[in-house]
Amino acid sequence: MTLRNRTHRGFTLVELLVVIAIIGILIALLLPAVQQAREAARRMQCTNNLKQLGLALHNYHDTSGSFVALRGGNYGYQSGHVGLLPFLEQGNLYDQISHPSGSFPTFGPQPWKDFDPWLVSVDMFLCPTQPSHIMDSDPTGWNGDRKRNSYMYCMGDSIDASPTNFRGMFAKYSYLKFRDCVDGTSNTIFMAERRLPVSAGDKGHVLTGNSSAASTPTNCRGEFNNATKQYFTPGNTANFPGINWVDGSMSVGGFNTIMPPNSPSCMTGSSGNNNGIHSAGSLHQGGCNVLFGDASVHFVPETIDSGDQSADSDLGGTGGLSPFGVWGALGTRGGSEVNESF
Repeated sequence: MTLRNRTHRGFTLVELLVVIAIIGILIALLLPAVQQAREAARRMQCTNNLKQLGLALHNYHDTSGSFVALRGGNYGYQSGHVGLLPFLEQGNLYDQISHPSGSFPTFGPQPWKDFDPWLVSVDMFLCPTQPSHIMDSDPTGWNGDRKRNSYMYCMGDSIDASPTNFRGMFAKYSYLKFRDCVDGTSNTIFMAERRLPVSAGDKGHVLTGNSSAASTPTNCRGEFNNATKQYFTPGNTANFPGINWVDGSMSVGGFNTIMPPNSPSCMTGSSGNNNGIHSAGSLHQGGCNVLFGDASVHFVPETIDSGDQSADSDLGGTGGLSPFGVWGALGTRGGSEVNESF
């Protein structure tokens, strides 16, 4: 009986490279699908965050008889988020603010002071798509390591957000009621996302110190810097959007419906409480989530009709039709517009 020698043939280098190439192609095809699934989940969570804020606004109104103000509370600078805390399962944090220990006054100091509750991150205030680690330490040192906020209050379709002339549902020192929403809650925007900085050189597309930039949307767009590819002019960097969830300043915690979502923003000066075009937006593709007065949340595309972008952005008064199309009309509380869809 003869024994035959058996040889075991392995993979050749070419075959191995082909297999690796095929695996690489499959991974390349799979990754976008995985990323899209993750973004869909993040966007759904973001929608839910706004929905919870809408319900909190309703519950606050039921308890207090009015809505929160864009800016008010102790020292007149605190955002409406502080008042909503008990209705967002943040009762312990609210108690620490309303009855602080040590020498702090009731409801705490100004938002930029070193007060432990101001340094607490509230997950519901930050969109999951928005990187929270960017700009955690403000390079100016003015606001320090504050905790960020993605969800802003609607001031209407004018750069004038004074208590006597604002056209939306929120302004400083103004606590409106359901009855003030003349256009109807399903036709009126209450809150929306606003994109936060994504790098040290990006302050949320805020222009500072250029008073003419905010006079019309067209002027604001004209400030684009082809060299830096940014809408940012050096100035007071301490007032970029969402730098501090406690701060109710206009550029920090508000927005208006003058330019469509994901547009630039232009302030009339370097202070966070200066008038200006403060645009909604997000890192979601193509638009942002918007909360209406009936607590419904809709995704509004950046292609929404925004009317005459060469119109004067300082409208004044509280009534009248908006020159900024459907987007502007949705931001007003008493413009008498009828909107069937957007």
